[in-house]
Amino acid sequence: ISGMQRVCKKIAKRKSDMTSEQILQEIGNMAMLDHPNVIKVYEYFDDGEYVMQIMEPCSGGELQEKVDVLRKTGRMPYDEAFMCDVMKQTLRALAFMHAIPFLHKDLKPQNVMMVEKDSSSIKVIDFGLAELFNKEQKYAAFVGGTLLYMAPEVFRQKMTVKVDVWSAGVILYNMCTGDFPFIAQWPPPPGRDEAWWQEATIKKISSEEMKDHARLRNVSPLCRDVLMQMLQKDDSKRPFAAQCLEHPWFRKSDEVPPTLSVGVVQCVEAYARMSELKKAVFLLIAHQCEVQALFELRALFTHFDTRNRGCLSTVDLRQVLASSGMGPLTAERVIHALDRNADQQVSWTEFMAAAICVSVCRNQRVVDAAFATFDTDQDNKITADDLESVLAEPESREAWHRRLPELFEEVVKTETGHPARLPSTRSASSSSDGGLASGSSWMVWPMKDALKSIARAFKSSHSVRANKDQFRLYIGQKLDFRAGDALYAVT
Repeated sequence: ISGMQRVCKKIAKRKSDMTSEQILQEIGNMAMLDHPNVIKVYEYFDDGEYVMQIMEPCSGGELQEKVDVLRKTGRMPYDEAFMCDVMKQTLRALAFMHAIPFLHKDLKPQNVMMVEKDSSSIKVIDFGLAELFNKEQKYAAFVGGTLLYMAPEVFRQKMTVKVDVWSAGVILYNMCTGDFPFIAQWPPPPGRDEAWWQEATIKKISSEEMKDHARLRNVSPLCRDVLMQMLQKDDSKRPFAAQCLEHPWFRKSDEVPPTLSVGVVQCVEAYARMSELKKAVFLLIAHQCEVQALFELRALFTHFDTRNRGCLSTVDLRQVLASSGMGPLTAERVIHALDRNADQQVSWTEFMAAAICVSVCRNQRVVDAAFATFDTDQDNKITADDLESVLAEPESREAWHRRLPELFEEVVKTETGHPARLPSTRSASSSSDGGLASGSSWMVWPMKDALKSIARAFKSSHSVRANKDQFRLYIGQKLDFRAGDALYAVT
């Protein structure tokens, strides 16, 4: 419906090495990670024989393919700036995950996808071995990974988030040399088998010096320095992912980001003035669609993410908005609108929802795709039953119940533009949003939680329906750019 490409990963349950529970756990792991450098999962289907994941496409292939060119030909198909950019994005994804804390465990070039052939933009994939730590947990509950990318402490069964940093270091070594920093002779010598090779490789990883490859002399001293830090055998001395990003090798390649343009600032201001229902719809659309300005938005987001946490601190965002010339009251309204679950952080999808709200409301195909999410019976009408069949877990029900008549009137309009009146059950509310934004976990799964919010907001009367044309009109209404508003820009 939207005209956008998707990838379907079809997993046969009987042939998979993973149980159904493990497959669904991997989907859940990916879905909860809202970051520009983590693969996005839109939805999944489970029909008994297969589990099918619908994901965003990455047409550039695996990073491994580029490493293989160097290994097979001796010719490096990229420069050091490419390596730096790939590693920076990978570490940003890790810094975001580790702050949760969330451990990938199987980071390798096969699990780093290039978004496009001629681009250095990447997405981290394959979360089948990933583990979410609880608050008291110090080490991973189970060991996993690929031997050549395992850190020394894995063999002591003391895995922390720093094992991912080691794996990223091995990837950097791969990109520099086409080889591995710690590997026994392969094929094994006569009389030795694969078990010998594994034991010999573990010994090299655990106690021997890194291989001093001749191609390391072709990269800068700064590159070699950060590589040595990431491959520090003593994990207490090995930096965290966020600390690695402070290294001069990454700082020297920082480019001047695109400005926080007039358009973006005006969009977030208009978004802040929208009803809670419309904000929820735009959040859903932001999760579902791809936008032309995605590269520029990602550059903005990562530039202002000064703490390398994969999200914008409201403290930092407040400073950015103030630097743009935005007044304190307007800035607070914007921050309140963006920080959907009041956790003092703005996620990637929350930021994108506000930044693209003007452009996507003019795109009928993505609006229709959002409508189709709820119109499960394909009758071109939305009812409360349609929405509840998608997500029937009511949260903040009381607050939505108070505001529903007013909200739904804005959607259910006649062709002449007169709102269809609904029986009013609204009572006075002490806050501007009536509590609609509270109680939702928007950071965990943006699409799912947006749908929850919309389902609750649309729930009004079984006899009232909103058709596709009414939905289009509602989303396509002119945004509120108030006369006299200043135009802002910040670098």
